[in-house]
Amino acid sequence: IHPRELGVGELQRGKRRLDVAGNRELLRVIVEKAPGSLDELARITGKAKSNLSRTLRTMEGYGLVR
Repeated sequence: IHPRELGVGELQRGKRRLDVAGNRELLRVIVEKAPGSLDELARITGKAKSNLSRTLRTMEGYGLVR
């Protein structure tokens, strides 16, 4: 799981979407902890893999993670 390098405008748009979805903290964890897998991210956050998978697909659609 890798955060994508974003321009300032893209990041601002992405942050607004994440704020609305309540997932800014998840993005911070991804950036700071750099989990190598969904299993690792689930262990770090204590969130269900199914929920994380859905959220990550949404973030990927916005270009925030790859």
